[in-house]
Amino acid sequence: MDWTALTLVPEDGDALPDFLSGQHVVVRLQQGGPARAYSLTGPPAAPRTFSIAVRRNPACADGEEAGFLSHRIQELEAGDTLLLEPPAGVFTPRWTAPARSS
Repeated sequence: MDWTALTLVPEDGDALPDFLSGQHVVVRLQQGGPARAYSLTGPPAAPRTFSIAVRRNPACADGEEAGFLSHRIQELEAGDTLLLEPPAGVFTPRWTAPARSS
């Protein structure tokens, strides 16, 4: 599979912060470990979960190891723990309703 959709819930059951369309969360497997930003894909207002999609990165042409973090995240099972930073990012497009014709 080239990508995996994940639904993330807070371990402590606390409420999640609202976010804006276009924002992301930084994900780590453990404190101080490698980090990667993933776009939030669910509804932004009063979320009960965060949803992200993780693409499996293939090996690089220069022989560098394939995407370590994306592979590890795709191997997670329900109940495993990830560390997330709060939603962030400045690519937040303004959505407006299209003009109605008369």
